[in-house]
Order: sequence, then C-alpha cells, then structure tokens
Amino acid sequence: MGIPNLGFIATLFFSGIVGYAIVKYDLFTFDAALAAENILVTMPDSLILADVKGKILRVNDRLIDFVGYKQEELIGELITKLSAENQEKNCADIIKELTMKKIIRNHELILKSKFGTKLNVLFSGSIVQSKTGHSIGMACIIHDISERKKAEEELANNKYYLETVLNSMLSGIIVLDGNTHEIIDINNAALKLIGYSRDEVIGKVCNKFVCPAQVGKCPITDLGLTVDNQERMLLNANGNKIPIIKSVVKLEIKDRPLLIENFMDISERKKIEEKLVKSERLASIGELSGQIGHDLRNPLAAIKNGIYIIKKKDTQL
Repeated sequence: MGIPNLGFIATLFFSGIVGYAIVKYDLFTFDAALAAENILVTMPDSLILADVKGKILRVNDRLIDFVGYKQEELIGELITKLSAENQEKNCADIIKELTMKKIIRNHELILKSKFGTKLNVLFSGSIVQSKTGHSIGMACIIHDISERKKAEEELANNKYYLETVLNSMLSGIIVLDGNTHEIIDINNAALKLIGYSRDEVIGKVCNKFVCPAQVGKCPITDLGLTVDNQERMLLNANGNKIPIIKSVVKLEIKDRPLLIENFMDISERKKIEEKLVKSERLASIGELSGQIGHDLRNPLAAIKNGIYIIKKKDTQL
C-alpha cells in the first residue's frame, strides 16, 4: 500500500478552508457601487454625470484637474457652462443629439477652462436608463486631444510653409512614385512649363505628360542611370519638346521610393548658343573671304604692274 501524497492532501485542505471562508464571511463579494467609484477615480478621461437636461450631477477628479473648476462650482450647472466662446450652440446641439440617439461617439468640441484656456476634446456620451427603460440621466466622457490638435496645427503650418517655398521656386519640381512613376506632387513652375493644370497631372504616369522615355525604359529606375545637371527634354501639353537642365534625387519615405525631379527651362540659353554658333560661322566665313580676297589681289597687282611696264617699254620704242 503506497503512502498518500501529503502535499496534495494539504493543498486540497487549504483550498477548502479558503473557499469556506469566502462564502461564510463574504471575502470576495462584488460591490457594484464600490467598483463604479473606483472607475470614476482611476479613469484617465474626464467624466460628467448629468440629468436628462444636461445639468451636472457629478464629475470625477480628472475633470476637476482638466478644467480648473472645483466640484461645487460645477454641480447644478449645465454642461454648456464648459463650452468655449461661440461653442455654446455646438455643445447644446451635441447634448440634444445625445438625448435623441441615446449614444454618441467622438464629437470634436472646444471647451474652456476656468481661466479661459481653450481645450480641444472628443465628446462621447450615452443615456442612462432605469430598469423600466426610462431615461434618467447621461454619462459623458471627455477625452483631451489638445496635444493632437497642436501636432496637427504644426503639421499644417509646416505643410503650408513647404508648399509656399516649393511654389515660389523658379525651377520646376515634380515628385514621382518610384514604383509606378505616377506624379504625386508638382509645383507651379513645373505646371506653367508643361501647360497642364494640377488636377490633370496628379496621379498620372509621368511618361504620358512630361517624360519622353517609354514605359519600362526610365533612365533612373529601369536603366540605373544618374541624372545630375544633365540636358534632357520635357514634353509640354502641345507635344513639343522643351530643352531643360535636370537633376533627379532618390528618396524613400516609409518604405515608399520617391523620385524628386528638379529642372529648369534652357530654351533661351539654347537660342543664344545657336546665335553664337551662327555668328562664329559668319565670322569664319568673313575671315575666309577676306583671306581669299587678299590672295586674289596679290597676283592681280603683279599682273597690273607687268602690264604697266610693258606699256612703258612700248612707248620708249
């Protein structure tokens, strides 16, 4: 006969005692009210409990810290008290929508603190109903998005700054998708040069508009060439080829390859060069004509002198 496992028996005995104690003395009875209180205290977002008319009944500590009011300054006031200037109607409309739809999510709203600071928030809420199905109040969650809005504003300012710089440049700039060769962005100088509107080129493949290279024969991505201050041709809306000086830079953003094309129209320079070549040719022809004339005049002078001498001798005879 084997000896019983004393550790196993002890574990069963101890578990039985713990279970008996929990049941007998309510050691782990779930208290909904206590749980709700803990949620109010620990939740990271601001919470407002209000009646069906939007009158504030209770707020959590996060809201107090967020708006700067004391709890007694808010209890009994309408939620619209927290609205920023010119936002009262918007806030009232959101509360009205909440009472009609019973639940709303992530409505952007601007509140103000006690000290007048504007607070960008997402407002969500739900109607609280009694056991009989009657609306008895509302629970509103306010999520602070001030930092997000600040980042969005900075991003918008940076975008405006870059667009202003890009469109003030005298040279044409075209940004292409390195895989599809579709035009992602283009500045005003490039649009003026090719004779298209922005809507006509964005999203289109470059060889149908600005590049004479055939599909599959891109000098950069297909042939592996480097284009740095080199003379190339640009197609305009009329199908004419415009001589340009062009540079192309490769760039990768979030695993997306890009091609940044920078070019300048050199049509006037080409015309001046042609005039210089023509002038040099005319100068060369003039110089050659002068030399030929000089060479022709020398023997003619000798012949003339010879005739003069012969005539003089004839007169002497």
